[in-house]
Amino acid sequence: MASSEAHVEADLLVVFVGPLLACFEQLAATIGRRGVRTVWVGYPYGATRRIRARLFVDEVHNARDVDGLAQVLRRLGAAQITDIHASEHVLVETVAAAEAAGVGDRLLEELRRRLRYGDKLVASRALAAAGIRVPRALDGARITPDQAALMLGLPLVVKGRMSNGGASVCIARSVAEAAWAAERAEDLGGVMYEEHIIGRTTSYAASYAAGGLVHHDGVYRTDRIGHDDIAPPDQVHTIVNPEHLATGRAVLAAIGGSGLLNLNLLEDDSGQGWVHDLNLRPWGTVIALREAGVDFADDYLRIHRGLEPLRAGAGMQPGVGVHIFPSAVLGAATHSLPDALRLYLRLAPRYLRWTSPGYLVAETVRSAGILLRDRLRRPTPAPAAPECHAEAEAAPWSARSSA
Repeated sequence: MASSEAHVEADLLVVFVGPLLACFEQLAATIGRRGVRTVWVGYPYGATRRIRARLFVDEVHNARDVDGLAQVLRRLGAAQITDIHASEHVLVETVAAAEAAGVGDRLLEELRRRLRYGDKLVASRALAAAGIRVPRALDGARITPDQAALMLGLPLVVKGRMSNGGASVCIARSVAEAAWAAERAEDLGGVMYEEHIIGRTTSYAASYAAGGLVHHDGVYRTDRIGHDDIAPPDQVHTIVNPEHLATGRAVLAAIGGSGLLNLNLLEDDSGQGWVHDLNLRPWGTVIALREAGVDFADDYLRIHRGLEPLRAGAGMQPGVGVHIFPSAVLGAATHSLPDALRLYLRLAPRYLRWTSPGYLVAETVRSAGILLRDRLRRPTPAPAAPECHAEAEAAPWSARSSA
C-alpha cells in the first residue's frame, strides 16, 4: 500500500471488542494495512489469543468488566475513536462502556442504533412496521414454548435476542425441544420465537452513508462444504435478484444510520424473500467479496472520511463464485488434504494482498491447528439433549475453538 494512502487514513482509530470474529480479524488487518490504527480489547481472553492478535492488530488490551473496558477506551482517547465493533454477545456492555468513557456523540448514536437493531425481536418488529416481509415473531418473555407452538406452529424457530453466527438458533420440532432451546438461549438477551419459513438462504450486503447513499450493494448465496467449527461460509455466489435488492435497500431506509450492513433472507417457493437476520457490522464475507468487484473495506474508510463513493450504487459483479479463506480450505480438508492444499495455495496470495502478512500467518497456523486437532481427537458420545435442527450458520470462530 502506498505511503500516501496510509497517511490519509492515519488519523482513524477503530476498536474491536470481545470475541475477535473472523470478519473483525479480516477488516482489522485490511484497514490496518491502509494506515488505520486498530485496537482489540479482549473481554477477557487469554495470552494465546492476545499473542495471535498482535500479528495483525496494532494494540491489544484486556478488560474484565464494563469499568475496565471504559478505562481502556479513555486511555485510547475516547473522543478520538472513529468506530467500535463488538459482537452481539457483548454489545450491551460495549455501549455502556462507551457512554461511561465519553466517546463522541456521533459514534455513541451509531452504537446505540446497532444495539437497538442488534436485538433480533426489536429489528423484526421495526422492519415489519416499515412494510418489510419478516417471519412472524413472539417475545419469549411473554409467551411460553407451548403457546408459541400453538400460535406459530411446528417446527418453531427459537433464538436468543442478542446473539450472532446462529449460535443460539434452534429449529424445534416439538414443544419439548423448544423449551430446551429457550432455556439455552435465555442468557442471550432473552428469547424470541419465530415462524419457520421453508426457503433458501440469500444474503444482501451493503456499504452506505448517511441519508441512505449506497456505495456498493448486492445479493449472494452461500454454500458449505461441511466443516462446522466456523461461521463464515465456504463459498458465495453473487446473483441478480431485483426484488431482494429492493428489499435490502428498503431495510437501509428503515433503519437509517451509515456503515456496513448484511442481512439474510429466506426465499420461499414463490420467490418472495423473508428477512430473518440483520447485522449492522462486518460479516463473514466482507473481504472475500472483493473478488466480485466490491471493496467494502475501502467503502468503510470512505464513509468515515466523509468522502463520496467511487461508484455510487454500484453492485457486485453477478455470477461470481468466491471461495472464503480459511473456511473453504478447512471444509475441503474434510474430504481431501491435497485438494485443501491446492485451494490454500490459490487463496493465500489473494488474502496476502487484501489483508496483511501477519493475518495470513496467524490464520494459517490456526487452521493447521484445527486440522491437526480434528485428526487427533477421539470421537466422544454426544451429550444427552433433544435434537436441535440448527440453522446453517455455526457459532462464531472465537466461541467454538480455543486457538
